[in-house]
Amino acid sequence: MSSTEPETLIPSHVCPRLLIITGPTASGKSDLAAELAFQFQGEIINADSMQAYNAIPILTNQPHDNLLARAPHHLFGYVNPSSHIQNVKSWLNNVTKKIFQITKRQKIPIVCGGSGLYLHSLIHGISPVPDIPQHIRNAIRLRMIHEGPHALHHELSSLSPACAQKLSPCDSSRITRALEVLIATEKPLSQWQQIKTLHFINPQNTRTLLVLPEKESWKKRCGIRVHNMIQLGLLEEIEHIHSETWLPLSPLHKAIGLAPLIAYTQGKISLEEATMKIIHDTQRYGKRQRTWFQHQLSPHTVISDSPSKLQTQNIALLMDEILRAINSSQTSSP
Repeated sequence: MSSTEPETLIPSHVCPRLLIITGPTASGKSDLAAELAFQFQGEIINADSMQAYNAIPILTNQPHDNLLARAPHHLFGYVNPSSHIQNVKSWLNNVTKKIFQITKRQKIPIVCGGSGLYLHSLIHGISPVPDIPQHIRNAIRLRMIHEGPHALHHELSSLSPACAQKLSPCDSSRITRALEVLIATEKPLSQWQQIKTLHFINPQNTRTLLVLPEKESWKKRCGIRVHNMIQLGLLEEIEHIHSETWLPLSPLHKAIGLAPLIAYTQGKISLEEATMKIIHDTQRYGKRQRTWFQHQLSPHTVISDSPSKLQTQNIALLMDEILRAINSSQTSSP
């Protein structure tokens, strides 16, 4: 490999086949992934940033027992938010190990989830930004909570005007990231991003399947999901963690539905108001996901029907087409 080529952490001969299944929240991608894994000797790896944490499995819609019985699932609920924060780099390291292990077992790794940044990084790679010390991460996050994004954006403008100019003063996540990288490494994030990218998979041996249901049926699914969560014990789950001291510092504090549910437990709004707010926020988040997938992702296959409506024969044809395409790419690659 020449010095100008990006590093591939999983060589093509080690990972001959990889399937990525993604789509907006409540699209049915988890059900489809479980069915494909069951029928075609696959194992599922989580690509949802919130589902990695173990504190609120109902709210983050982690796989239920029926799905877990269909196929092995990995990297779900394995991070304790009171002591650890998962970032893209740590997820990539973990998913790389899982892909290798599953392939070694002669099974098909199926990466499933809707976190666009995770998927983009897996497919296209990342810049080698060093790990940020936890005390710096916590300090910036506490300042963001108490001072707000505008104040920190102003500070970023004085330290790195070029970096701040690219960010909205309201974008708390990206402002936090830019500041912690700048403080920890004494280099702006833009400078790190110019360095050679680390690749984690061979894109030629990968196929991406996008589940994109018709909008009106998808909106109904969002509402049904929220009501099902409440029946499964969502209120008790939130009651258990809403006063935890680690929560404001954790990415989980941005989980869809958490804020209105905490407001309900505090008597500020009714359960009906909280439910409608969660449904609205779920649909709004899903709309952003749909837009991102349509503009940033280049899927090989798009399913516009509800996955639950796919017949067994159609699923078999779909998987056969995907595997033949992957095998063809592997054969033709140098």
